[in-house]
Amino acid sequence: MLQDNVLAYRGRAKKNKVSRVFVVLLISFIALALFAYYLASPLALVDKVEVTGNSYLQPADIQQLVGLEPGMNMWRLHLGASRDKLSANPWVLEARIQRRFPNKIQIS
Repeated sequence: MLQDNVLAYRGRAKKNKVSRVFVVLLISFIALALFAYYLASPLALVDKVEVTGNSYLQPADIQQLVGLEPGMNMWRLHLGASRDKLSANPWVLEARIQRRFPNKIQIS
């Protein structure tokens, strides 16, 4: 009688473990699918490039130096390389480029 209870408990524990693993895998798959959909959707495209703190250069010149344009994918932008390109200009003392969600790039 006691052995039957122990065996029944072990069987339920295995089923619970399998159920948990399945739920975790299912949630992970759904999250990955949603992220892939986001990357391919228009939500991941740069809608606006905001330039602040510039005195000597026009915003259009800064965007051209960096190579950022509206319509580019936010996640394919190399912010470090873009910052280095901008910092190479003698009129730029310090540059900072940030992603602002949902679809904006801020250059300051």
